[in-house]
Amino acid sequence: MTTFRRQVPTTTLTSTLCRPLLRSRKAYLPWCIFFMLYAFLTRRLFGHVYIMHSPSAHPTPSCPGVFLLGMHRSSTSVLSGLLVQGFGYEVGGPSLPPAEDNPKGFFERSDVVDMNNAFLNTQGMTWDNHDKIGGYNLSLTNSHLSSGVISNATLGDIVNFYNRAGRTVPYLHKDPRTCLTLPVWMEHLSHRPAILFTYRHPLEVAMSLKKRDNFPLVKGFKLWIIYNVLAVRYSSGYCRVVTSSDAIVHDTLEEMARILTDLSKRCHVIPPPNVTLSSTIVDAFVDHSLQHNTNGKHQEEEQLSNATILQDFGNGCVAPKIKSDHAEGSRDEMKETKVYLMAIKLFCAFKSGRAFWKNYEMPDLSTLNAPPSGVNKTT
Repeated sequence: MTTFRRQVPTTTLTSTLCRPLLRSRKAYLPWCIFFMLYAFLTRRLFGHVYIMHSPSAHPTPSCPGVFLLGMHRSSTSVLSGLLVQGFGYEVGGPSLPPAEDNPKGFFERSDVVDMNNAFLNTQGMTWDNHDKIGGYNLSLTNSHLSSGVISNATLGDIVNFYNRAGRTVPYLHKDPRTCLTLPVWMEHLSHRPAILFTYRHPLEVAMSLKKRDNFPLVKGFKLWIIYNVLAVRYSSGYCRVVTSSDAIVHDTLEEMARILTDLSKRCHVIPPPNVTLSSTIVDAFVDHSLQHNTNGKHQEEEQLSNATILQDFGNGCVAPKIKSDHAEGSRDEMKETKVYLMAIKLFCAFKSGRAFWKNYEMPDLSTLNAPPSGVNKTT
């Protein structure tokens, strides 16, 4: 079966393929023009060119593990549970115990969470501090590690597990905070891991955070934007596989098979012990008891029933008017709507794939706390 791989720059390809043909003085000029046009367009849209390769062209699997990136309340624990319990990925180290909101477990190391909290806390931030986390400073964390403000020993234990030579079972790194701190981890690895990025509808996430943590909707939308923007920005240039909460729930077996194939064939992750997922494992993780915010779907449907469409982003992806936390027409409602539309626009770009194009313009995080147009800052 033919597959596609990211290849060398456009200029190199056109020069390599067309120059010898033109020198042969045969009628290959139309084909060269066609290929150069194809290369230009794909380069323009995606930043690279894909050409066909047979499976025999793939090198021996050499990537030892996967970093799972996704916003809190985005079913990352369901996904990691399927990878660990279903396929046999290794998490290693002390694990976070199950909790009321994740009764099947988080499938993430508690020391990874502790390290990410330390990276943030030493800069006066917490995971939900939307006013600050967009400005997380990598250099400052490196300085804290060098000076001993943050424990190098704990970080060393974790990365030594990831960097272990002769690994035969792939590892899985998972903690939503890594969306904010990924560059720190990358600097301490001896390899380039694959990235598995997952996302969920921003209204579902905001409703879940409101139910669990009593966060206002606008805070949930801001956190959703920051985590997802930074996750995509920091993982650019790595072999990245994209999925979504909806895709996993809709057809778990098919979507997980696709994920495993992409990780193995495209990202060259070493194969896990199990290459098929049993329906027993699926039933254990993808069920109503693990859908964060059990009543959230009903609340969301209530939010959107007979709603006015605020904006249509194309391809059937729209932003319906929602029931605000604030009085209609108030300054706070306008701010909430502004951030909500930013989140839905990015969500639609995830669904269409445009958000992963090289020239896609991500939301400017510095504008999240600015007042909407037409609103005076002093009002």
